[in-house]
Amino acid sequence: QFGVGVNDFGMVTGYDQNQAFIGNPSGSTILQQSPLNTSGAFGINQIGSNTYVFGSAYDASGLSLPSLWINGVLSFLPTNGGIDGVVRGLSSNGRYAVGAVDGYMSYWDLTLGTQSYVLDPLGNQVDGFFTSVLSSGLMAGNLANGGTGMWFPGMSSIMPTNQFFQTYLNRNLTYAPTETW
Repeated sequence: QFGVGVNDFGMVTGYDQNQAFIGNPSGSTILQQSPLNTSGAFGINQIGSNTYVFGSAYDASGLSLPSLWINGVLSFLPTNGGIDGVVRGLSSNGRYAVGAVDGYMSYWDLTLGTQSYVLDPLGNQVDGFFTSVLSSGLMAGNLANGGTGMWFPGMSSIMPTNQFFQTYLNRNLTYAPTETW
């Protein structure tokens, strides 16, 4: 078993023999199986009474798709025609999921059931992936050139991290103490 995420309740996620799992400090695990086997679970959120595990999984045809397990039930997220994808972050209110599809940075609005690519400052699709997201929708992640970028709902493209903070230095952001920054 390989643990790659942990939440405030001490639960971890990972994969074991190509099946995603949730584990707790006592050592017991719950395998979350897809139609075939999963490729991995990369993170976990506890939102109210619901447990969200996110990562990637193979569908019945063998394609690797970005996926969410909610209370043990597997769902594939829309990819706008993309094939290979993974979810690497989930907001603390469960609305936004972020990650990559076919190498491009992507985010999903789980409330609306939509998936979108985010563009770089020049309007190009960016090779990379988001790793974190706040309940307000502020997202951060890695860019293809090895740098970091941030995106806020309403922005038309990614900003380099330093440019983002210069631009939004005086902007108020809602931040909960339980969120990672």
